[in-house]
Amino acid sequence: MNNRSMVALFSKRCLVLMVGLIAFFLVMPMAFAAWDGPTNRYNPDGTGQVVGYDTSDCTGANYIILYHGTTYKNLTNWHGGSDGRNFNDRISCIIVGPNTKFEYWQHKDYKGKYGSFNNTSDQIDTKVIDGWWDNSMSSVKVWKQ
Repeated sequence: MNNRSMVALFSKRCLVLMVGLIAFFLVMPMAFAAWDGPTNRYNPDGTGQVVGYDTSDCTGANYIILYHGTTYKNLTNWHGGSDGRNFNDRISCIIVGPNTKFEYWQHKDYKGKYGSFNNTSDQIDTKVIDGWWDNSMSSVKVWKQ
């Protein structure tokens, strides 16, 4: 193979790589929760996400995005929001993505009291965590249904 054909082959591969990267970064934001400026919050997408907040109105910079199929058996290991603190015993409000189930436990390793919230609609659903459960979750699971 001569130099000219090697340069052409290299140029084609670079072009394919660049097009692939551009497509990836255009599609990538759609795969995650999206910031909604007017409401000052993240909204989960339709892939089985829950966004937990440490405020009762589900707004502000201190939130954690929980993903379908990921096990959160100890929220002290999961950090989020602008303050970077872990989310153990901090969740006061959740926004549940469409067709998503959210399960939560009082203690790490899925122990203690248990609760769940099942959003069976095609829209996001907001739930204020009040009463005893407010700031009492230590392990959670998220499932796309």
